[in-house]
Amino acid sequence: AFGFVRLLTETSLLGDLRPATRTPEKALAPDADVVVVVTDEPASEVRAAVLSAKLIRGYRALRLVDRDDRPDVAEIAGHFDVERVVGGAGADLGALIDEALAQCGSLFTLLMPADVVVLPDILEVSAPAFDDPEVGVVVSRVENTNAVDAVDFGGYGDHLLRHELMVSKLDDAGALPWWPGMAVVRRSAIREIDGMSRGRQGVTMSTGLRLQAAGWRITDVPVVVARRLAPWTDDRQLHRSARDLHERLSVLVDKEAGTRHERSTRLQRRVYRSADLQVGRGIQRLVLIGLLGIVLFTSAVPLVANPALLVPLWGAWMSFSLLYRREATLAVGFVPWMVSDLRLLTTDLAVAFRALPGRELGSDLVDPAPGRMTRRVLLLGLQIGLAAALALIGLGIVRPEQGDFTT
Repeated sequence: AFGFVRLLTETSLLGDLRPATRTPEKALAPDADVVVVVTDEPASEVRAAVLSAKLIRGYRALRLVDRDDRPDVAEIAGHFDVERVVGGAGADLGALIDEALAQCGSLFTLLMPADVVVLPDILEVSAPAFDDPEVGVVVSRVENTNAVDAVDFGGYGDHLLRHELMVSKLDDAGALPWWPGMAVVRRSAIREIDGMSRGRQGVTMSTGLRLQAAGWRITDVPVVVARRLAPWTDDRQLHRSARDLHERLSVLVDKEAGTRHERSTRLQRRVYRSADLQVGRGIQRLVLIGLLGIVLFTSAVPLVANPALLVPLWGAWMSFSLLYRREATLAVGFVPWMVSDLRLLTTDLAVAFRALPGRELGSDLVDPAPGRMTRRVLLLGLQIGLAAALALIGLGIVRPEQGDFTT
């Protein structure tokens, strides 16, 4: 039932796409510095990001945040004569960004990840938004493409379409989150909340929540100002996902996995310490699908006869969800969080019905992983079928041959 309510809510919120043509308002570049944040990106992407950042019009100074103190990043910084803020094993990324912001002498700072290439007019495009004194962060639109600007891989297109469909509605409602990515920030707003912090939501998400709780607004640039190169093939994207899952599970069973696998800087990130939460969410889905499967194949509702079992199960489920989103609920309040969460949840069906029919999702160069789209369709059909079966049985439209729902 919650899934159907969520779908109806999302489809009612979706409207016309905000125009994303390259006709930005002409404005002077603000007084801004640029900070490139380097985490797990290969040296080639870091070099491209730094080179594009140096071509930005109107910036004061350029700095690199090197979370892992990598030799290749140090070489790039020396080659381009760029200052570097260095971390180390287990470094707090939020604290490193705070250190870089403290060294900036400008009113605004562009924070960009090292896997994007920015356009020279990024600061000019973002400047008009800061005419509103309540705006603390201007989130930038990033286009995810493959290397030849053909078609996206590995679900990037679905993600980008969701972002485009939802961002204008969220912005109008004042509930736009600071998604991980590129943004121009007002340094005085960051100082007011005592800097960037890292919580369960990640550096930018938790900082954005605290900014909104303090009365600052987060808005977006309505044109694409940067490009991120997606993985070359769908198979490579699947390989990345499998690798990340393996490393997260490694942290669960071995807290020293980050030091044992010296080549993997991802294992040293504190975000993987919360891998148990991600596994827990997966268990939730398995439990739900299992219960719906019992209903579908046995024509019986096993928990109706014993509410004492249903209430603790549902309570544990909701408690886990609240724990996972504790920071958000404390920052903005329970009701605003519920409204925002409904807007932010998946929009697969809405996107499929409204945007995908006229969009080519395959690649002219590399075929998607064999059977992947088929698996997606089958899983989606299974979920819809199980939910429909539960609804039909619960409403009494379909009844078991023997007995009733109380026995």
